[in-house]
Amino acid sequence: MIKAPDPILLQVSMPISFEKRRGKTVIPAWQMEELEFLMLSSSFWYNIVPDRKVGTWMVDSGGFQFGGKQKRDKLAEFFSIREKLYRWQCLYGDYIIGGDIPISLTRDFEFIRKCLLLSMDNMDLQFKLGCEGRFVNVAHGHSPDVLRYWYKGVKGYPSIGWSLGSSIKTAAYGFILQLLTLYELGEFHAKSKILHCLGAVSVDVVVGMHFIIEKLGIELEVLSFDASSSSAERFGTLIDENGVQVGFAEIRSGKTPFKLWDGTVITMIPATLTGKFREDASRTNMVNTKKVWDNVMVPLCRNKGEEYDKIAERSGAVWMYSTWKAMGIDAMYSEMERTGMLSRVRSIEMQDEFRIL
Repeated sequence: MIKAPDPILLQVSMPISFEKRRGKTVIPAWQMEELEFLMLSSSFWYNIVPDRKVGTWMVDSGGFQFGGKQKRDKLAEFFSIREKLYRWQCLYGDYIIGGDIPISLTRDFEFIRKCLLLSMDNMDLQFKLGCEGRFVNVAHGHSPDVLRYWYKGVKGYPSIGWSLGSSIKTAAYGFILQLLTLYELGEFHAKSKILHCLGAVSVDVVVGMHFIIEKLGIELEVLSFDASSSSAERFGTLIDENGVQVGFAEIRSGKTPFKLWDGTVITMIPATLTGKFREDASRTNMVNTKKVWDNVMVPLCRNKGEEYDKIAERSGAVWMYSTWKAMGIDAMYSEMERTGMLSRVRSIEMQDEFRIL
């Protein structure tokens, strides 16, 4: 039996309050050396020249900032910078995510067609700029018919693997549906370098995907997930060593003293995060997230056991695999709709917004 690789966490690096040196943005040394794997979106980085590069970088296309019906007014802005986005990717990426324009949760096929054609045009440009050998294709869709339509358009681009763009970030079934559909279409029957789940790190997603990959016997070098844990302080939260999110109000009230990455215990947080304190907060969140990942998530997937089995069951992965195995993807999808698994998708589909469920 082929074992799925240990899950890898890529933390999102955002150039907020970073030091400048000789006109170049300096990514903090600790971020590159301690974290090893980083995710950088070209929409934040395309006009920045990093001071240096250490570790492994996955570089996103920045399409999320321009996708979905709610962002159609940004199309002119996108065309004005897209070559810069993809040129930056090709300069710095070890893994280069395809230039997708996400469709969000819509089922409007005319809109999907436009997004697909633009994504293909973007991918043509990425290959002209030199992404070959590092290109990671992208799947979109929350039903087999949409996924097959999208796949037909992008399957011809030579890639080293796939990134899955489910809009459902805290549940596994959106990613599993995409993976099983791709598998039925002939992907992953040969060894792939990478499978990446965009913007999802919940235990249900990680264990659910790990479980399905092993059941399918997919041979991968890298199974990765990305998280914006460093951004938590932007929303008034710090993450402790156990992965618990502690609100600024709790710390300021004196109810919950908090230990920063270097052991300093704080009982007060300034009204505005700037300078060293902001970097300490970001570093604390990223370092603690990595600790939890290394100490909890990786052993959970590596050793399996009762807890792993419970999570695989709870995530829907066990049911989805057995149902797919017996019926195929279309019948499985029909059962998902009949039993209400997709009700949360349907409830926001009409709004067609990017939301983390």
